[in-house]
Amino acid sequence: MIPSPIQRILQSYIKAVDGISNIPRSGGFIIAANHNNHLDSFILSSVMHKQFNRRVKFLSRKNIMLWRIVGQRGADYLSAILIDHKKKGESLQIALDALRQGSIIGNYPEAQLNDTPTLLEPRSGTARLALWTGFPVVPVGISDGPGAHRGFQLFRDILFSFKNSTKIKFGKALQFDKHNEKIIPKDVLDKTSDQIMNAIASVCGKTYEPIVS
Repeated sequence: MIPSPIQRILQSYIKAVDGISNIPRSGGFIIAANHNNHLDSFILSSVMHKQFNRRVKFLSRKNIMLWRIVGQRGADYLSAILIDHKKKGESLQIALDALRQGSIIGNYPEAQLNDTPTLLEPRSGTARLALWTGFPVVPVGISDGPGAHRGFQLFRDILFSFKNSTKIKFGKALQFDKHNEKIIPKDVLDKTSDQIMNAIASVCGKTYEPIVS
């Protein structure tokens, strides 16, 4: 869990939060958001902690710099589920188990930072989790914060640019029929991913081009 002093700092970065009534009050569900900058997961976690006193377990690529620095123990402390590209099946199973135990799983279907006006073609992980479990997917739009900067510029953003800048909007939850087979046809995955991305686009103000099969 993020320490209280850092929670207060993260709250100061938020300009507005809309659509809180769209968030399920209990049980497992999936948060699917666009990914504008490096603090998105921390800011969303701060919102969920303040509003519902609940943690979000975000899926994150194992090879990014933060996890190289803090390691698995740091990832566990921050409720991150690390995705190893060589063992994606194992990582998704961890997320599935957490959902079925009532946890909130957070994911960025684009699977990378993107501060452009157009959403990228998504990876299939979010759609797979939704179809395997039948649990709700809450689309989230993140807007108006600083861009996807690194190094010294990111440090400047944290000190100055994030203050009262970021808007968070939760859309209406999407519900998909549970798919009982482990292997999901590509056309089903693509259709589900498109629905999720269109819902994200509607709350973050970006455009989205459907997947071309």
